[in-house]
Amino acid sequence: MSDLDVLRLLLIIFGMFIMPFISKKINIPFAVGEILYGILIKNTFPINWHDSAIVNFLSLFGFIVLMYMAGLELDIRTLKNVTKKDAFAFVLYFFVVIGFAFFIAKQMNKPAIYALAFSVTSIGLLYPVLKEHNMINKPFGLKILILGSIGEIMSLFAIIIFNLYFKFGFV
Repeated sequence: MSDLDVLRLLLIIFGMFIMPFISKKINIPFAVGEILYGILIKNTFPINWHDSAIVNFLSLFGFIVLMYMAGLELDIRTLKNVTKKDAFAFVLYFFVVIGFAFFIAKQMNKPAIYALAFSVTSIGLLYPVLKEHNMINKPFGLKILILGSIGEIMSLFAIIIFNLYFKFGFV
């Protein structure tokens, strides 16, 4: 392990330790505070974060654990209780987000695939915020989690279709 890897790990561990206290002090969710800390250290320290195998492993492992935890919280039986009105609202919301994402991508002169990346409703952020505010098992929190799951699945499905189209074309 190089000295630069040690510095990267120390900065990450420091942020993991200190950001919950700072986030509580300034009254923002921990996940948002940690994201802001990540943006701060990425722009403050001129080191290449993507070169580190350790950082890449930790980011992938953290993502997998977070998605696993979010998946455990989503009870499939609650999907049976979703009314047609709510299901329609969820899908309509997703298409509004997709439309807005395409608009933003066009305004930024980015390819259409960026719109799909912009539109991904991140369970990785929704889950910790809902858990922190004890909304994860309340009806409104479950609806938000279901909405996020639908958005995540539909966005990932669309990204796969885009990738297949640009790689192989449609027959």
